[in-house]
Amino acid sequence: MSRLTCRAFPYCLCRNHWARGILLILGAIASLSLPSIAGAQATSSAEPDSRELAARIPSRIVGVCDFDSVTQQTTCKYTVYSGCPALSNLTFPIPARCASLITVSSPLFSFTGPQTYNSKWCGSIYGLKTDQGMKERQVTTFTIVYDGINPLGIGIVSANLKGGTECEKFPVQGVVDCQELPCVQWSLDASEFDFRIRKPEVLAGRLATMKVQGNTSSTITFSLFDDLAPLDGSGSPAIPASYAITPSDQSVPPVQFLIPALFNQQFLSIPGDETPHLFSIWSRLAPDRTIKACDYVNSAIITLTIENLNVMLDTTGISAGGP
Repeated sequence: MSRLTCRAFPYCLCRNHWARGILLILGAIASLSLPSIAGAQATSSAEPDSRELAARIPSRIVGVCDFDSVTQQTTCKYTVYSGCPALSNLTFPIPARCASLITVSSPLFSFTGPQTYNSKWCGSIYGLKTDQGMKERQVTTFTIVYDGINPLGIGIVSANLKGGTECEKFPVQGVVDCQELPCVQWSLDASEFDFRIRKPEVLAGRLATMKVQGNTSSTITFSLFDDLAPLDGSGSPAIPASYAITPSDQSVPPVQFLIPALFNQQFLSIPGDETPHLFSIWSRLAPDRTIKACDYVNSAIITLTIENLNVMLDTTGISAGGP
């Protein structure tokens, strides 16, 4: 230290011993406050380096989904932030059986699927998979739009970490597995008949064909099936009508028909086996000679009841403090 001090203050050390004493004291103070080179190296090695700090930056995926009851479409908007390590090959949980006509708008990702993907670190995962990975600290947004009324829930996005042996998982709002959720589809193919009937005569025809398919049981009941009443109020008696149910592929009228009072007590139980169940409704008219020439009509109701074991509450449109 004295040698360093001499080079720093050569004039003072050569001219005055009092000044030299002060400088030696200052040099001693400086030697106490400044660590040696070895000490400095030991101190810096205890602090985390930049790579360790960077590894602590987490990745994030946030988003929200909205269903449009008019267009029957669900739109999910996501923002993805890739931390360190960067994200690679994201897989979003969009099961094919829960959504149709899936479209993705993204400036970065192109998606494939939905299908099952086998990842070394994430295992077997299902959904829409990105073909691209991301860079560290990169941010991107994209939109997924699909058709159909499907339940929204919390799904898991899986991603391999670049350069690592871990699987990153993010809970996000989106479509989850809807296989076990109650779902029933039905259709009614009916026609309006315009008959010119000679009396007395018996005429039978197919009124409608109904198709029901679902993963939960349902029941079909009938009401207000009746005789055909005159439309013009002419005072003519009603045309006696009777009804029957047959398999949809039966091409000829059945032998047995039921009067309206009995037919309205019938019901059909449709199992939730996800297979199509089709049946036809037939009508038979038997006007006698007392029937006058005019128009005769009848309106009936077919009710489909879904058997749901879980209580489901739709809060759409319910305001705060309302009923």
